[in-house]
Amino acid sequence: MSAPRDYSWGGGWYGSAASTKTQAKDTAATTSGATADVAWAAVSLLLSGMILYGGAGWLLGSWLGRPAAFAGAGVLAGTAFALVMINARIRRLAAGSSSTPAADRR
Repeated sequence: MSAPRDYSWGGGWYGSAASTKTQAKDTAATTSGATADVAWAAVSLLLSGMILYGGAGWLLGSWLGRPAAFAGAGVLAGTAFALVMINARIRRLAAGSSSTPAADRR
């Protein structure tokens, strides 16, 4: 038996035009994917900051006898910390470096 043949469109003007269109679509998809990643990261940071610091404030408030006041302060602090982290991530992305944890480890 012979090896299977490669029937890809590799040359000619039609091949280069098709690959240019494909590259443009890939770039657009990558850009919209990065934007979606940043949006989901912002939502998750906001929610986790409010839940984590709000819960910690509630626990501290329960121990000190004022759970509502400390829970509210914890939610506000968690939101403020999350906004600072979102701002830093967007500035890093705008500067050209990646904001993904995997890229930070490299």
